[in-house]
Amino acid sequence: MKNNEVLVKVEKREVSTKSAVKQAREKGFIPACIYGKEIKDSINILISEKEAEKLIKNYGENHPIKIDVDGKKIEAIIKDFQYHLISNKILHLDFFAVSSSKVIKTHIPIVFEGVSKGEKAGGVVEKLHQSIEVEGKISDLPDNFKILLENYDVGARFHVKDLSLPANIKAITNPDEVIFIILGKKEETAEAAAEGAMTAEEAEKAKEIFD
Repeated sequence: MKNNEVLVKVEKREVSTKSAVKQAREKGFIPACIYGKEIKDSINILISEKEAEKLIKNYGENHPIKIDVDGKKIEAIIKDFQYHLISNKILHLDFFAVSSSKVIKTHIPIVFEGVSKGEKAGGVVEKLHQSIEVEGKISDLPDNFKILLENYDVGARFHVKDLSLPANIKAITNPDEVIFIILGKKEETAEAAAEGAMTAEEAEKAKEIFD
């Protein structure tokens, strides 16, 4: 459960012309908006670029945020954000106004940490999922699922059902879906496919990696 409250102060964006947005960017602000059933009308806002970068880096999507708009606090989550293709600066942020007690369906990213035994032996970790879909209260949603790879060797498979989910979180993604598999060297992969240890689809993916 998320106990750390995140509060961010923003300014209402009264004018949305290109020149007004440009001036705001020059002062270190990013255009954003808040929308959702929890508020009557969408609200155009300006948020500090540094604050926006901190929110995305430290909390990402799904983390409850309290947005202070002229003294009025609105509960929301980051719904979407856009980066400039060349400068990699944030162009725009969308916040979705929703109570932290609301049950939603969303995708939670998977973070792979460490180097597996299989990789040290010359194998490759094939990551088939970078996130999984779950359902739960916003206040109970984890920011990510961490998987430590150190103890996994060639041939290991990790399924959705192998994840340790918080008590109040339900996986929507099929529990039998494979999140990652550790493939051996090309010769070993071919042998495994011949012996039926791998499906034809997995063998083809392995071939693509080593070719």
